[in-house]
Amino acid sequence: MASGINGFRTNFGGVRPNRFRVNVSVPTNNAIAAAAPAIAADAAGLTNFDIYCKATSVPGSSIGVIPTPWMGRVVKFSGERTYADWTVQVYDASVSASDSRTFFEKWIDVMDTRDTHDIAYKHVGSASVHWDDIMSTTGVGSHVNQTKFQKSVTMVNLFPIDISAMELSYDAVDTFAEYTITFAYDYWVPTAEGT
Repeated sequence: MASGINGFRTNFGGVRPNRFRVNVSVPTNNAIAAAAPAIAADAAGLTNFDIYCKATSVPGSSIGVIPTPWMGRVVKFSGERTYADWTVQVYDASVSASDSRTFFEKWIDVMDTRDTHDIAYKHVGSASVHWDDIMSTTGVGSHVNQTKFQKSVTMVNLFPIDISAMELSYDAVDTFAEYTITFAYDYWVPTAEGT
């Protein structure tokens, strides 16, 4: 246990929530690309996605509870694990090569087309969240290197399920237009970091 300010400072190593990176990988299977040329053609929409990503969260998970009555008591057993949907706040881009909104709209469209209602289930990708890039250095204090994140998770079999409305107003000043994307996925796994 730390004693005094110096002891606290020596033992404390917090993580800055504003130092993170988000990567999204699109479906890359050749059959999928052939069936969904819109995704393949607009993959450039993810160029600099980590720059336009304003905010997100490290996804969580929950275990259900199975209450089982026994002799006047309720015994609790662990149930099924679930993963909540994941959201990302994104700045809209005026540069076509970084137009992620159009890209995600086309991704949703190949899963369920607007006019013909063609359904496709296999257009899934993945996404990763990287954080904790502040590392201690002996005798120097600390330094920051955004190429060496220490922690990350990867969401598997991910696809967009909601693209929010993007608010526009003549009253809006000193800000950029932004929107939110919500993704569903099967599960997440810790990813090796330190590179």
